[in-house]
Amino acid sequence: DKFGDITAIPESTCTVPQTLQPDDGKAGGLDEYSCSFTRSITGQPGYSHTNTVTATGRDDDKKSDGSPTDPVTHSDAETVTIKDVTSAGIELTKTASPTSVSEPGGNVTFSFRIDNLSNVDTVTINTLTDTIYGDLTDSTALPGTSCSLPKDIAPKGSYSCSFSVYVATDLPTTEAETNVATASGVDDDGVPVSDSDDATVTFVDAMPSATLTKTATKALVTFKVEIQNGSTVEPLIVSDLADKPYGDVTKTSADPNSGIQRTDCKVPWTIATGGKGSCTFDAWVATSPHVDTVTAIAGDNEGNTIDPEPSDSATVTLQ
Repeated sequence: DKFGDITAIPESTCTVPQTLQPDDGKAGGLDEYSCSFTRSITGQPGYSHTNTVTATGRDDDKKSDGSPTDPVTHSDAETVTIKDVTSAGIELTKTASPTSVSEPGGNVTFSFRIDNLSNVDTVTINTLTDTIYGDLTDSTALPGTSCSLPKDIAPKGSYSCSFSVYVATDLPTTEAETNVATASGVDDDGVPVSDSDDATVTFVDAMPSATLTKTATKALVTFKVEIQNGSTVEPLIVSDLADKPYGDVTKTSADPNSGIQRTDCKVPWTIATGGKGSCTFDAWVATSPHVDTVTAIAGDNEGNTIDPEPSDSATVTLQ
C-alpha cells in the first residue's frame, strides 16, 4: 500500500501471520480475515487518492520435492475523492471608541476584527473599505492605520486592525455618523467571501456658555452744592462757585460729551440770614474713582468776603 506495511501503522488492527481455513462457501467464518487502519487524506476539492492493498501468503501443500508451494497473492484498490465543503464565510465586527463626541467633535478609534468561520478553508482578505473613509489600508488618507492587505486567515482564525480619526459633529443637521465597513476576499478554493458591519458615533450637543460683565466707562452725574449762612444778623452773598475739575459751575460746557451739561447754580447768590441754599449741576464723569471739589467765595453787604469752610468734595466710582 502507499502507506507501506499496514501492520506497522499505529491506528491499524491488521496483524500477521493469519491462518485461514478452506473456503466454506459462507460469509464470515474462519476462512476469512478482516482488519482496518485509519489515515488522514488531505487535498483540494476534486483530488483523488487511490490506495491499493496487496495480501501475500502460502497454502499448506508441498511441491513434489518437498519444498513449499509458490506464494499466493491478491490486490485490491479503493479510491477516495475529496469533495468541496461550502465555505462558512467570514464575520466582520466593527466598533467605535468612544461611541459619542461632544461639539465640535473629537478623536474616535474604529476597530475591526475579521473571523474565518470555516473549519477547513483558509481565507485571503483582499479589500477592507468603509462608506466614509474609503480604503482602510490607505496610510496617506488615514495616518496611523494598522490595516494592511492581503491577509491570510487560517481556519477559525482572525485578523484585527484599527485606525483613529477626528470626527466633526454636524449638529443640528445630523445627530450621528454611521459608517459601514466591508471586508472581501476568497477562500482557498477561490470562493468569494464577504461581510459588512457598521458603527455609529452619536453627536452630543454642548450647552451654550456666556459671562456677562457690566462696566461703566462714562456717566452723567448730578452734583449738589449746599451752603449754610452762619450769620444771625445779615444775608450772605455768594460771588463765586468754582469746581475742580469742572471750573465755574455756573457755566455749561460747549462739548456735549464732556464737562458740565446742565446747571442751576448762579452768582451772585443771596442766602437769607441763618438760612441754607442749594443748587445742582450735571457733569460727565469718565474716570474712576472721580474726586470732585467745590470752593465758594461769599461776603456780606458791607463788602466783607469769606471762603466758606470747609471746601467740600464728592467721590464717584464707576462700576
